[in-house]
Amino acid sequence: MEKPLCVGIDFGAKLAGTTAVCMGHAGGQLELMATKKGQDADRFLEQTLRLNGPVLICIDAPLSLPMAYVKPMESPDFFYRQADREAKAMSPLFLGGLTARACKLAHRWRQQKWTVIEGYPGGIVQDMKPGVEYKKDKSGLVPFMQHISQEIQQDLPNVESWHEVDAILAWWIACKYVEGKARGIGNQEEGKLWI
Repeated sequence: MEKPLCVGIDFGAKLAGTTAVCMGHAGGQLELMATKKGQDADRFLEQTLRLNGPVLICIDAPLSLPMAYVKPMESPDFFYRQADREAKAMSPLFLGGLTARACKLAHRWRQQKWTVIEGYPGGIVQDMKPGVEYKKDKSGLVPFMQHISQEIQQDLPNVESWHEVDAILAWWIACKYVEGKARGIGNQEEGKLWI
């Protein structure tokens, strides 16, 4: 049986050139792409994914709001979801428009019968404790990727930014999810983060 196509997305500001995508099959060759400054990230993602028809997308962006916005009598926390608190992640509200854009894209993709999950690349790094610098400066890219390649036991493409690294980590989370090995943080009703 063929392994499903997995896609990892590091989702950035719409025109900042900070959105990166990694796609491929576990154990196969990966394709890595990134937006350029001034390029519409949402349009880039729609066009890229339409051509490939992914089975599972893992996006590094909030895909839900705190429960207080849906059931205010059940949850007094208007800033963080349970998953954000457990993972020590940013509030979806702090990310504002990025959260709204990610939710809109995920809604469209789900209408196409694609599975979309919210991944947390920083959480997978915390779990690994790689012993090499993560997101400090560009000089750390090569040693970090060497460590990840050994961890995943797969050849990985060369990277030029930490955004591309996070796209690869999101792809890895997608693969782990397909294999039933990803760890969910938070609760399903409010929205889980996967690592």
